[in-house]
Amino acid sequence: QLANCMLLSREENGAGGKADILPHEWFANKDDDYLEKHMIPRNPQLWRLEKFEEFIAARKKLIKESFRELLV
Repeated sequence: QLANCMLLSREENGAGGKADILPHEWFANKDDDYLEKHMIPRNPQLWRLEKFEEFIAARKKLIKESFRELLV
């Protein structure tokens, strides 16, 4: 599921990084540039596990918009 993948920096992926931090905790302290770079929906309600399907749908839309801009 492409919309569930995210590139992490070495620091984020290494010891003391993301590990098993839940999305609503992980994204809470990220700025708008980070969310935009990773095409993360800005609605914090979508970061909760019970909203996973809605998160994926919103992220797919952001990914499509990003690719559309690249191809024009």
